[in-house]
Amino acid sequence: MMKNMIAITALLAAAFVTGCGGPVEGEATVKGSDTMLNLTTNWARAYEEKNKGAKISVNGGGSGTGIAALMNDTADFAMASRKIKSKEVDSIKEKGFEVVEYIVAYDGLAIVVNKSNPMNEISIDQLSKAFGQNGVNNWSDIGGPDRELQIFSRDSSSGTFEYFRKTVIGKNGKYRSDAARKQLQSNSQILDNVIKTGSGIGYVGLGYVEERKDEVKVLKVKGRGQGTAYLPGDKDYVLTRPLHFYTKGKPEGLVKAFIEFALSEEGQKIVKEEGFLPVPK
Repeated sequence: MMKNMIAITALLAAAFVTGCGGPVEGEATVKGSDTMLNLTTNWARAYEEKNKGAKISVNGGGSGTGIAALMNDTADFAMASRKIKSKEVDSIKEKGFEVVEYIVAYDGLAIVVNKSNPMNEISIDQLSKAFGQNGVNNWSDIGGPDRELQIFSRDSSSGTFEYFRKTVIGKNGKYRSDAARKQLQSNSQILDNVIKTGSGIGYVGLGYVEERKDEVKVLKVKGRGQGTAYLPGDKDYVLTRPLHFYTKGKPEGLVKAFIEFALSEEGQKIVKEEGFLPVPK
């Protein structure tokens, strides 16, 4: 039911974006996904440069934090690297609003290891063995060298944490019992730990890899049933996911204009510059 409702409102979103107008003044606040933080901040800067009368405040904290802020009226719209949950939709509907979803970019979730790691690819099944409930502790158990394996994960408020759990570990799977000690609040922290720890492995949004590409190695990933492993950005890469904006009801004013800008040719150029993937035309 929720899937159908979101699909319908997403189509409505696409319809209004085609009628993109000029800049709108005012103030708006968006909260949510750490993965989308830099991208949305750069959208906001570009929009404000075009319209000096607009002020868009961008705050991270995780997809769950952003959707909670939307529900609690402390944000005008939310950014999320995961799909909104049915219970979150229900909470918003109880306040008399329909959820409207906008896919504003795509992300290839990158699997990163230290430059010294000799592995060049990994499978979804091997990732599950590393991060899952009965996770292994040595790289040799997943095709790597005889070396301690340390995992670095996002915190549970992150949409990336939830996406990785469902896609890699399994819809009803759980992270390994020691994962809570290795949960980090940002993509940058995961990269820092992988760089410092020769035996570490983590996952980050593709847009965060570009600025650290000389310090980490991105592994190719082979999906279940795939004979070939692919890098993020390839059309067949298994860990490609949409990035969303969510609003309560059809947006108006500055929020509407800003989403239109994000989906415009200029906005999608920024998507590419930030290392993410644009929305197909």
